[in-house]
Amino acid sequence: MPGRRMEEFEIDRKPTRKPAKQKFYEFLYNEETGAIMGRTPESWVKKIEATLLLCCLAEEISLVVTLHQTISVPQKLFHYYTLQKKLL
Repeated sequence: MPGRRMEEFEIDRKPTRKPAKQKFYEFLYNEETGAIMGRTPESWVKKIEATLLLCCLAEEISLVVTLHQTISVPQKLFHYYTLQKKLL
Protein backbone atom coordinates (compact mmCIF):
# COMPACT_ATOMS: atom_id res chain seq x y z
CA MET A 1 0.00 0.00 0.00
CA PRO A 2 1.94 2.99 -1.30
CA GLY A 3 -0.02 5.66 0.57
CA ARG A 4 0.19 3.95 3.96
CA ARG A 5 2.50 5.55 6.49
CA MET A 6 4.61 3.39 8.77
CA GLU A 7 4.32 4.73 12.30
CA GLU A 8 5.96 1.88 14.19
CA PHE A 9 9.44 2.26 12.76
CA GLU A 10 11.72 5.17 12.10
CA ILE A 11 13.25 4.38 8.74
CA ASP A 12 14.18 7.86 7.57
CA ARG A 13 17.27 8.34 9.76
CA LYS A 14 20.70 6.82 9.37
CA PRO A 15 22.11 4.62 12.11
CA THR A 16 24.76 6.31 14.21
CA ARG A 17 28.33 5.17 13.72
CA LYS A 18 30.23 4.52 16.94
CA PRO A 19 33.88 3.71 17.51
CA ALA A 20 34.74 0.09 18.37
CA LYS A 21 35.72 1.01 21.93
CA GLN A 22 32.36 2.66 22.56
CA LYS A 23 30.53 -0.33 21.03
CA PHE A 24 32.47 -2.65 23.34
CA TYR A 25 31.66 -0.57 26.43
CA GLU A 26 28.04 -0.44 25.35
CA PHE A 27 28.08 -4.23 25.00
CA LEU A 28 29.41 -4.58 28.56
CA TYR A 29 26.69 -2.32 29.93
CA ASN A 30 23.99 -0.64 27.88
CA GLU A 31 22.54 2.26 29.81
CA GLU A 32 19.49 2.57 27.54
CA THR A 33 18.26 -0.98 28.02
CA GLY A 34 20.06 -1.92 31.24
CA ALA A 35 21.58 -4.94 29.51
CA ILE A 36 24.79 -6.45 30.83
CA MET A 37 26.81 -8.20 28.12
CA GLY A 38 23.77 -8.29 25.88
CA ARG A 39 21.41 -9.78 28.47
CA THR A 40 18.99 -8.24 30.92
CA PRO A 41 19.55 -8.92 34.63
CA GLU A 42 16.43 -11.15 34.66
CA SER A 43 17.87 -13.15 31.79
CA TRP A 44 21.17 -13.59 33.67
CA VAL A 45 19.32 -14.82 36.76
CA LYS A 46 17.38 -17.37 34.71
CA LYS A 47 20.56 -18.56 32.98
CA ILE A 48 22.47 -18.93 36.25
CA GLU A 49 19.54 -20.76 37.90
CA ALA A 50 19.31 -23.20 34.99
CA THR A 51 23.05 -23.83 35.07
CA LEU A 52 23.06 -24.44 38.81
CA LEU A 53 20.07 -26.74 38.52
CA LEU A 54 21.76 -28.80 35.82
CA CYS A 55 25.00 -28.98 37.83
CA CYS A 56 23.14 -30.16 40.94
CA LEU A 57 21.25 -32.73 38.89
CA ALA A 58 24.48 -34.07 37.37
CA GLU A 59 26.05 -34.25 40.83
CA GLU A 60 23.09 -36.17 42.24
CA ILE A 61 23.15 -38.63 39.35
CA SER A 62 26.87 -39.25 39.79
CA LEU A 63 26.37 -39.70 43.54
CA VAL A 64 23.58 -42.25 43.02
CA VAL A 65 25.64 -44.16 40.45
CA THR A 66 28.68 -44.21 42.73
CA LEU A 67 26.67 -45.36 45.75
CA HIS A 68 24.92 -48.01 43.69
CA GLN A 69 28.26 -49.37 42.50
CA THR A 70 29.81 -49.42 45.98
CA ILE A 71 26.76 -51.08 47.54
CA SER A 72 26.17 -53.63 44.79
CA VAL A 73 29.78 -54.96 44.82
CA PRO A 74 29.57 -56.45 48.35
CA GLN A 75 26.12 -57.86 47.53
CA LYS A 76 27.49 -59.58 44.42
CA LEU A 77 30.41 -60.98 46.40
CA PHE A 78 28.05 -62.27 49.08
CA HIS A 79 25.89 -64.02 46.49
CA TYR A 80 28.98 -65.46 44.81
CA TYR A 81 30.35 -66.92 48.08
CA THR A 82 26.98 -68.32 49.17
CA LEU A 83 26.60 -69.95 45.75
CA GLN A 84 30.09 -71.47 46.07
CA LYS A 85 29.25 -72.86 49.53
CA LYS A 86 26.04 -74.42 48.20
CA LEU A 87 27.89 -76.07 45.34
CA LEU A 88 30.53 -77.60 47.64
